[in-house]
Amino acid sequence: DYVDVAPTIASSAEGFFLRGDNGTHTDEDGVSRQMHLQGQEGVPSLGVATLQVYADSLLNTTSATSVPNHRRPHRSVFDRSPASFFDSQPASLISNQWVESIQPEALIQDLLPSSGPVWIRWPGEVSYPSIAKSTDQLSQQSPGALQVYSYADVVNGLVDTSHFQNKIVLVGPTLTGVDTLRTPFQTAEPTSGVYVYAATISNLLDQSFLRRPTQQQSLLLLCLLAMISTHLLRKQDVFQRLAVVAGFPILWTALAYVGFVMGWWLPIAAPVVTIVMSALAVQIQEQQEKQQLMALLSMNVSAGTAALIWRHKGQILDRGELSAQNLTATVLFMDIRGFTGIAETLSGQQLLPWLNQYFETMTDCIMEHGGMVDKYIGDAIMAVFGAPIPRTGPEEVRADAIAALQAAVEMHGRLNRLNHQLTVQNLPTIKFGIGIHTGPLVGGTVGNRHRLNYSLFGDTVNVAARLESMTKSLPTAAPFSVLVSERTYQHTKDHFPLELFRRAKLAGRKETTAAYSMMPQPEPSVDKLNANEISLDEAITHKPQGRLSFG
Repeated sequence: DYVDVAPTIASSAEGFFLRGDNGTHTDEDGVSRQMHLQGQEGVPSLGVATLQVYADSLLNTTSATSVPNHRRPHRSVFDRSPASFFDSQPASLISNQWVESIQPEALIQDLLPSSGPVWIRWPGEVSYPSIAKSTDQLSQQSPGALQVYSYADVVNGLVDTSHFQNKIVLVGPTLTGVDTLRTPFQTAEPTSGVYVYAATISNLLDQSFLRRPTQQQSLLLLCLLAMISTHLLRKQDVFQRLAVVAGFPILWTALAYVGFVMGWWLPIAAPVVTIVMSALAVQIQEQQEKQQLMALLSMNVSAGTAALIWRHKGQILDRGELSAQNLTATVLFMDIRGFTGIAETLSGQQLLPWLNQYFETMTDCIMEHGGMVDKYIGDAIMAVFGAPIPRTGPEEVRADAIAALQAAVEMHGRLNRLNHQLTVQNLPTIKFGIGIHTGPLVGGTVGNRHRLNYSLFGDTVNVAARLESMTKSLPTAAPFSVLVSERTYQHTKDHFPLELFRRAKLAGRKETTAAYSMMPQPEPSVDKLNANEISLDEAITHKPQGRLSFG
């Protein structure tokens, strides 16, 4: 509020005083952080009015000798003070340089940073030093301390009045409990209200009010943080995300502190919460994608292959589905000989357990060699080596072909052990044929919104199936019921003893296809042993690690 001047005085003194609103703004927590520069009924705040009077007084003083008419148009000069409110100079006695003339009535508008309240930039905690009476005592006080003079000492002539020359002097009580004020630095033990006006005048002179981002700027900041953090966090693993979530509040708080020192009051809680929520959203989305992907592949690939696929999910996952991709892979197609006749001799309670033992044994072998079971077709198994992650070079394609033949060799050994168990169970033994071909494929998710499956398509599948069917014509004494195509032969001939079985036109194909069978290998010589070559007989009982090739 402001105290109006009595009409009897105002009428004769009109033009020699200026009304100023000395109201303060207190936040909900009782702390004074803001100040309205425009008071009630358009009356300027005490700080703005004080500066207008000060500017006008200096101008009148400096021009009195050259312009005798005291009713000349009033002009004020105003510029930023080189010394701030809490400099080593007396803080409530601010020294200023006035260099640019402006109209007094325009001064208010020039000083208003915004239409609403401004945020006071408090220099720090206000202390009550000993009453300073001399220049020596002033120099002994700590730099930045607010200098306070006793009003009685000044009136009694105990203070050198030169300290007040060209200064703005605020007169007010500093007695604890009178006109109390809580600042961000002093909440438990308040200070005096006169300091809020001194701080406001200092901020006006230096144009150093705290600046806060607008609502639109804050929203834009949060949106940018959300988008950037989401993009970056998707590329990190769980532990790296935890590190970001733990480290960002520290980094942002440090940045906000630097901004505060520079005059910007940046939000802290909202950006931190945004990063935490972004990390949580990315983690939830990733978990959903992982569940979708594992639901498609968990029953068809080994745990190691599934983990490999997950690490490369960005290449193959598209909106929760495995996107269509062109692949170069090796297809292994295997089928049980005489299954129809065997099924007729077994009851339903016997057939499924018998078949599941076979599927489990063969599937485990395929997965252990890095293959993926694409589907079960009756008693047939279709497996692929080199999917769903596309291979990037011929060496990787060759490694897939070698792994497929390694699996085929080991499946013969496991079939022998399985047949021994079936004999003990008084169940029919099993014979199979295997066809292997390397070539182009198209892989992706097929089905509808109710049921999706990952599957592979292409002529490579047909060739592998036809080669499997051709194994029926292999000699009974053949050690392995396996036929491979020309392309697979080129990739594996240095690792396995393969020889041409025959050239034939496969059903549905115009071109002649060369089929290679796997032959027993004679005992290796000492030189070959030194070269780390092993025989197929050894290969049957040898369990390779991962995708290590023979030879």
